Parts: sequence; structure tokens; C-alpha cells
Amino acid sequence: MARKVNKMPVGVTDRNGILQIAFSLNGHECRQSLGIPVKDNLKYASSKRSEILLSIEKGKFSWTEFFPNSKQAKAEIAVQNPAGDLLLKDNLEEFYERHEGPRLAASTNKANKKVLLQLITEFGDTPTMELKPSRIAAFVQARAKIVKMKTVRNILTPLNNMYKEIEKDYGHANPVKKVDLSLYYSKKINDERQANKDEDGQTINPYTGAQVSKIINCAEGQVKNLIQFKFYTGVRTGEVIALRWSDINLEQGTATICRSISVDVESSTKTGERRILRLLPKAIEALENQIEHTKDLGEFVFHDPSKGERWKDDQAIRKKAWKPTVTAAGVGYRKPYQARHTYATLLLMGGEDERFVANQLGHSSLEMIHRHYGRVLPDKNNPQNYKLRNNWDSFEEADKNS
Repeated sequence: MARKVNKMPVGVTDRNGILQIAFSLNGHECRQSLGIPVKDNLKYASSKRSEILLSIEKGKFSWTEFFPNSKQAKAEIAVQNPAGDLLLKDNLEEFYERHEGPRLAASTNKANKKVLLQLITEFGDTPTMELKPSRIAAFVQARAKIVKMKTVRNILTPLNNMYKEIEKDYGHANPVKKVDLSLYYSKKINDERQANKDEDGQTINPYTGAQVSKIINCAEGQVKNLIQFKFYTGVRTGEVIALRWSDINLEQGTATICRSISVDVESSTKTGERRILRLLPKAIEALENQIEHTKDLGEFVFHDPSKGERWKDDQAIRKKAWKPTVTAAGVGYRKPYQARHTYATLLLMGGEDERFVANQLGHSSLEMIHRHYGRVLPDKNNPQNYKLRNNWDSFEEADKNS
């Protein structure tokens, strides 16, 4: 008895047991596999082909609709999707300028520009839709040897945010989300890496009280007042630049820190919180000496003496005030942020309550403070009520107590 042979519909062929249909599109002959077996599917194949021919006739054919997993569909998506035909560097820059930049403080933007450069250097020439999780994982693994997990996460944040938007708009899976950072960090290694580091990953390397006095004594005039104020308040450089005379209450011995200035842009403090500082005697002395220089010249406390106006940014202070003074003192150069670490370290060494120090620095918890003392937490809005355990006429007192 002869084997019954199925008659193939027009335009439908059997290719190794799998159905394939043929049609003409824009003058080109197309053959596309349906990915289903021949048996019992001939009617479906014929119907599918008829739908395709009708859509072509109406000018509505779409590879994405009929063959979503085909190369042609991916190419079609790339054309329809503005992100699809761009390299990662172009998408990152566009996304950052449109979304990230406007909502962040100037100081944060400055740091993020460096992060953006790292991402562009590493992934910039990759088509946006082709970045694989394995590539990101290799990047993380290499960084894990030298920086802590928080730093890597911060580096990947702009990339992750960009892909979140693409995922919502076009359904493209976010490759950053598929990388588990914890796989590349053991608790022991992470703890060792974070030891003696500040919130920006920099090594904490404070000056001694004697070194502080030596540095201050090597400065003169407004530069001396500025550096002395930084050492004896622990304020960030951007906060010093933004400090106004209206923020100072010398009668109560306080200063309100509520803003910061970076690259000529004023914003809130790094934490977004307003804090009131209890001023140590040396900080008050610096302000009293500064009165004759700027009190009648405008609102800002500290001026660049070479320009007669407030300091432009942290780089100007570092180059024109901090570095020359520290170099002249011969105590070993460290970045201006070490003045903040010096303030905190010497207060703690001198026996001041760690919660008072946390308030002075603007920390919402004791996480960043050595947990050795902890007694009565002062009223955050009335720091003048806190009774200092030392006179703090000079930080050299801490050297004697340590």
C-alpha cells in the first residue's frame, strides 16, 4: 500500500520536517521558518501566509508582528526605537543630561561626571541593545579587587537608571539588574576594604593637634581664617564657600549650615539637611578675625583675597589656599577633606560624646562615628545646650588626652 503524501499548500514547504512559508516583500523573495512540524499544521501555515500576503497588500506588514524572534524583527525594532541604533555612550550622555543632571546637586553632578566617564570608557562603543550581563559582571569582578561594593554600585547607577527607562519603553531587559554584585564580594574582603575609609571611599588620615596648629600658623589673613574655620568645624569645602554672615550667631556661638556651592552652583548640603553647629573657640576666633575683611562687602563670609569675592569652588581653595599652606607647614600633604576627619577624630580622642560629633558633622546616625562613648544625645536644634568636656582653645589638647 502506497504511503499517503500530504499535498503542500501554495507557498508552504517542508524543510527537514519543519514548515517554511514563502512570500514576496518589496520585490524580494522571503522564506521564513514557522518553527513548527509539518504534521497537522499545514492548514495553519496556509492561513498564516494568507494573513501575511494581506498585510503586505495593505502596506501594514511588520516583521515584529509575524516573526518577533527573527533578525529582521530586531532590525525593525532598532529603527523604531531611538535607543536601539545608538551606542551606549550616546544614550548615557543623552539620558544623563535629560534626567540625572537636572535633579542632582552640583557637587554630586561633578562626581557623577567622573562615573559617567568610567562607564563610557568601559562600555561606550557597545550598541545599547547588545550589552550583556556577562560583560558587566567582568567589569564588576575586576573592580571588586580594588574598591568596595558600594563604589561599584554607585558607578553602575547611571547605567542601571538608563536601562530601567529603556526597559519600560521598549521591553528590553535591563542587563545591570541581572548582575549580582554580592557574588564578587566576601564579607571579610569587603570589611577589610572598608576599614578606615570615609563615605567617599577615601582613606581617613587626620592630622594631629600639633600639626593643625603648625598648618594654621603658616597661613595669613583670610586664608588663615578659612583654614582655621575648616579645621575647627569639620564643614565641607562647599559648605564653607556658601556660608553667609546671616548664618552666623556669634552671641550664641553657632553657625547654621544649610547650603553648599560647587562649580558656581548653589544647592542644599550633601545630605539635604540643615544643621546648626556649636562653634569651638578657634572657629569663633576665625570668624571674628574675618569680620574686618568681608562683613561689609556682601553676604558671604569667606572671600578669595586675590579677587575680593567669594571663593569660586573647592578647586580654587585647594590650589590657592590649602595646598600652599600645608606644603609650607611641612606636615605632609593631604586633601582638604582631611580637615573634616581631623575635626571628628580629635574631638572623639578628646572624649567628646560621639553623638554630639555626629550632629556636628551632619550624620543622621552613628554609623560613620567610632562607637566608643555614646551618652546623652543633645538637642539637634539647640547645640549650645551641650556642655563641652574640654575648652578646645587648641586641638593640641587632644594630643595630650590621647
